[in-house]
Amino acid sequence: SVRYVITRAGLYSLSVTHGGLGLNRSSYNFLIKPQVFEPATCAITGTGASKDKNLLTGEAGYKSAVVAGKFVDFDLRLRDRYWNYLWVSLPESDFSIFFEPMQVRYFDTATRAEGVYQWPAQFRNYTMHDSGDANYRIDYVVTTAGNFPLKVRLKDASGSFMDLDKSPYMITVRPDKVHVPSSTAYGKGLQTCGAGLVCSFAIETR
Repeated sequence: SVRYVITRAGLYSLSVTHGGLGLNRSSYNFLIKPQVFEPATCAITGTGASKDKNLLTGEAGYKSAVVAGKFVDFDLRLRDRYWNYLWVSLPESDFSIFFEPMQVRYFDTATRAEGVYQWPAQFRNYTMHDSGDANYRIDYVVTTAGNFPLKVRLKDASGSFMDLDKSPYMITVRPDKVHVPSSTAYGKGLQTCGAGLVCSFAIETR
């Protein structure tokens, strides 16, 4: 008997010869299909997915690429453990793509203890475009500025969600240009003042 292993998917032709002569019905044509997806070898690229995995620094691989209220996108390609691209797409319902809250640390002067506030962010618009061959493009809009971990997960055969490629991705969302109707001014200088006195107020741009 003959045993062999092929790791590259594709259409193959196998010839079997003896003494320079081919066996009856040689060669044999057969198809090697990709295996199930492997989370670590899947490829995610694009300005909508940072390449910095350090969730503590808050630094994004594509600085200032994600702007609140503006569309960004990233591409997702599924591959198996041998880096073969899958040929058939998986349903969108098998994916889980979302932002985890930003962790904001603060010191509570009343309790004299450090606390953590969860600053959430959600997609304002989100669309997954399926090419039908395990290639996807994800467009999204987020309107909350901050540093947010973006989770890109896919359900495996056991029903568990697995992080793909380098997920989670730290996404830095910077504010858009100043929107005057949303900005505010406050302070005593807007209410009362006296001649020759220094009066002040603050402007909070948004």
